[in-house]
Amino acid sequence: MLKAKQALSGLAAGQLLEVRSTDAGSWRDMASFTDQSAHTLEGREQRDDVYVYWIRKAGDAHL
Repeated sequence: MLKAKQALSGLAAGQLLEVRSTDAGSWRDMASFTDQSAHTLEGREQRDDVYVYWIRKAGDAHL
């Protein structure tokens, strides 16, 4: 989660971040994180033992 937050801070508003995790708890944690922030969880899926998330950074990309 910390690395995802750090990566998001380096992105411009509207950019998409892909996060991969092997922690099953991340399924709940990523949803909670985006629910409590302005970022958007665009999608998530499980690929065998890897959980993949796509998070869109908050903000207006057209500014």
